Amino acid sequence: MMKNEKLTGLVFTAVVVAAMAGCTGGEAESLSPAGDIRVITYNIRSFEGYTRNWDRCNDVVKRGQMIERFALELSLYDPTIICLQEVPSEASAARLAARLGMHYAHFKGGWKSKGWPEGISGAVLSKYPIVEAAPHPSLNWTQRPKDLFTRFWGRAVLDTPTGRVAVHAMHGYHKNAQVRLRELAEVLPVVQKDVEAGLSVILLGDLNHRPDSTEYRRIASAGMIDSLGGPADTAPLTYASIKPVERIDYIWSAGPLSKHVSSAKVLFEGTFRTNPADPNSYALSDHLPVLTVFSPSK
Repeated sequence: MMKNEKLTGLVFTAVVVAAMAGCTGGEAESLSPAGDIRVITYNIRSFEGYTRNWDRCNDVVKRGQMIERFALELSLYDPTIICLQEVPSEASAARLAARLGMHYAHFKGGWKSKGWPEGISGAVLSKYPIVEAAPHPSLNWTQRPKDLFTRFWGRAVLDTPTGRVAVHAMHGYHKNAQVRLRELAEVLPVVQKDVEAGLSVILLGDLNHRPDSTEYRRIASAGMIDSLGGPADTAPLTYASIKPVERIDYIWSAGPLSKHVSSAKVLFEGTFRTNPADPNSYALSDHLPVLTVFSPSK
């Protein structure tokens, strides 16, 4: 049974749902160790897979198995929060959330690419109740400028056992650094406002910049902590899943939770990557997921 609960007072078009398979009571159970908040960001490439030989990958898509395969692989890491980019529809996000026993908030994309009526959208999936959600909640405007957040930016506030966490899920513009900087100029003041209100904050997603970029330095100068950290030339790479060549996917944090990063890694493993020895192998996406574990009880 799937239970849909639209929050009252939602801004714009974000939808928050308790997506539960076979559960009652409206709350998802966390499978992670007590107290741990396990966060994954993943550009899923619209559930189409990625490979050098598309026959096998396309067959999986035609059989309708791809979302199930995503759910099985992601569940091995016991995530309590997942940020997805390049979500083809709200229905697909809802299906994955239901399979994982998670609540979700879906954020429509600004650019209607590939004929998707909801644009290149994104979603936050959460084992914790989602108490607020809104797309591009800028402090400076109520109508999104056409050239900003053509993918998406969404804010979801989660009620975790260790306090409320404001999750800023984002997919940065892929072609122009100046556009990305203008996007960050909208995002970071909202992040700062959340921190000043005493919230823990997570900013995550496919941000489409490298660690040696102005965009990276701008986020760091705002007081946020990069969970992977390290110099640009040694940081783990997140794109592409066949042979990683760059790092463009991040999990940043600020506020109380940022002091409790216990581990972080890029998931260059399992079906998130291809097998070079097998010409028929495929990865679930062209990006690799990033996993960060926060342990506030330690």
